[in-house]
Amino acid sequence: MKQKINSTNQFLRQKGQSLVETALVLPVLIILIAGAVEASSILITKNRIESAARAAARFASKGGDDVEQAALDSVTGTLQLNEGVWDIWLVEGQLTADGLDFASWNADGDTNDIITNTQIYGAITPTTKYTDIVRIIGDDCIRDPDPINVSDPGANKCIRDQVLADLRRDIQGAGTPGTSDLAGLRIGGIYISHDIESILGLNAFPAFQGILSVNGFGVMRTATATPSDATAGCQAAWPIGFERGLRSLTAATYPGSSSFDYPANPPILAEFPSNGDGDVSIDNAKEGYVYLLTGNDNRYAWLKWNSGIVDGNNTLANSLTWPGDSWDYSDQGDAGSAFPPFFNHVVRGYINVGITDDQSMHIPDRVSPNTTATMSGVTAQLQNHIDTGRVLQLIALPVGGGTAVSLPAPDNRPYHVIDGFALFRLHGYSVSEDWLLVEFISWDESCGQES
Repeated sequence: MKQKINSTNQFLRQKGQSLVETALVLPVLIILIAGAVEASSILITKNRIESAARAAARFASKGGDDVEQAALDSVTGTLQLNEGVWDIWLVEGQLTADGLDFASWNADGDTNDIITNTQIYGAITPTTKYTDIVRIIGDDCIRDPDPINVSDPGANKCIRDQVLADLRRDIQGAGTPGTSDLAGLRIGGIYISHDIESILGLNAFPAFQGILSVNGFGVMRTATATPSDATAGCQAAWPIGFERGLRSLTAATYPGSSSFDYPANPPILAEFPSNGDGDVSIDNAKEGYVYLLTGNDNRYAWLKWNSGIVDGNNTLANSLTWPGDSWDYSDQGDAGSAFPPFFNHVVRGYINVGITDDQSMHIPDRVSPNTTATMSGVTAQLQNHIDTGRVLQLIALPVGGGTAVSLPAPDNRPYHVIDGFALFRLHGYSVSEDWLLVEFISWDESCGQES
């Protein structure tokens, strides 16, 4: 009996010891696990912010407007979007004629204000690293006395010196003197700072706030000398699809002035940079090449953003009226009864026909044709784009893709396949001959391939 009691007491002592050890180790273990999760969250957020900066810089380099929206669109659903945890700056610059330095540099959302370094998105000085970032991106940053020598430790004092060094390294290698390849080169970029909500509540401790604010910087060469009035990101498109098989106009194929319905004094081929360089595939186009989008051989197609909206000129006119409505998911009171998934009204802006989980434009999404719309019903909108010289992002359709195909039964809805995006300026049209005269600006790769 005595031996049994001793065994019981020994078991209870061991059990009590295990509980004490667990009580001592468990908080440390929880902190280690939470710390690992915290570190992973920082790294993942850092990657997302850098990707957002690159996407927005790509959009800015193509001449896009509202570039902060392109950045935010890329993190929608993964990060909170309220202004209190964001600072986004637009960075622009142009190199000197010898390519040795920046002739102009601006890290500001408004070139006309008197306050330097104003972010294009964010509350007033919200993020932890706001002050440090302003110090290195702005007009008053401390310049490197020898920005060409990238091995010089001073090259990290100012973002513009880092960009200059990277541009020179891309052309001829680090430390090489001036090159004509950089003469007058323009760049566009985005600098982003984002504060992360701490899992462990570390935001309350000043020592940890720095690691919980991540930065991203994306910069690209400006691909076109023509600024664009496009709105925001991949969804800012206009309801005109053009066939990928287009070839640029020559003196023999350029329409005569009597063929134009608008403008009254139409441009002549010699006014465009492509004069004497015609019959070039749209895939090899350069800025200034001129193309004719003709309806009689399906070289262009009118589009609509939601298969539930009725076809016709009213729908087309709404989508062609500045600033467009390709991103608009609000209830516009449109007639019809076909509601997309997740909505209780006809939606203008639902892009992807037949695919319920993707509502933004990519390659190779499907987009609806507006089969009954006619050019004669939207001449006022076309004239407005011509008169303002506005740059429009149009949708490329595959060769032969000017004719719509249909989804399988029982759906049977017609659609076009998106094959790319390009920026054009509209210069004239003919209702009777059914064509649009457009000037190519650049391809727009900011929308990318559907994942």
